[in-house]
Amino acid sequence: MARPHLIALVAVLAAIAAPAALADGDPASDYLLSQPVFLPIDNPVSPNQAATFAKLVLGAEKSGLQIKVAVISSRYDLGSVPILFGAPQKYADFLGQELFYYYKHNILIVMPGGYGIYDNGRSTAAEQAVLAKLPPAHSTKGDVLTAAATRAVEALGRHYGVKISASTSSSSGSSTNQERLEIGGAALVALLLAGGAGFVRRRLRSR
Repeated sequence: MARPHLIALVAVLAAIAAPAALADGDPASDYLLSQPVFLPIDNPVSPNQAATFAKLVLGAEKSGLQIKVAVISSRYDLGSVPILFGAPQKYADFLGQELFYYYKHNILIVMPGGYGIYDNGRSTAAEQAVLAKLPPAHSTKGDVLTAAATRAVEALGRHYGVKISASTSSSSGSSTNQERLEIGGAALVALLLAGGAGFVRRRLRSR
């Protein structure tokens, strides 16, 4: 029988793998209504990286850090608001307003040039100071940006006193193997769905 957290991880990855269908407006604002992570449309993240990052964010939530993350690689990822590319804090404020009545916690934005964060209208000066100490990704590659997002989530976890990690440790070899199988299975689902997402992306660009 599948474990509940594996089912949740696969569900997250299934949605992560196909955000291109939402590219008519501001994709992340629609997508994050029901999912914790939005990953780039224009520069897709590898399935293993997507699986690991989804596991990190789900683990953060379980540990007490309520957060949604939008990883933005290009203007295309912003849909109808491309003008906000390169301004992660402004986009965080914009996205926070879009989700204001539906989500009441942290929204983290990761772009090639830096980070932004919004927390339901509350001051995020302390969180912005934490993020300002992190090096920007300086890349539009999905995997590089997601690695930067991982560092940002972990840094925020330390700020809030929440212990989270992108790597999974276990006290037994069998448990470790089980975790690897879970990540691998979820990654396979993401890979299969990513093919469909790529087809939708090409159709959108051809219009």
